[in-house]
Amino acid sequence: GLFTAVVQQRGTGDVLMVAWMDDDALARTLETREATYFSRSRG
Repeated sequence: GLFTAVVQQRGTGDVLMVAWMDDDALARTLETREATYFSRSRG
């Protein structure tokens, strides 16, 4: 399934982006240390 990913500015806590992730996107994010998101329009 999909879950919400919230990207925040470290110092201020300001929300920069709200997106969707799936398990594969989270695994890739943790592996590469670069955010990877799931595109609901592309599947």
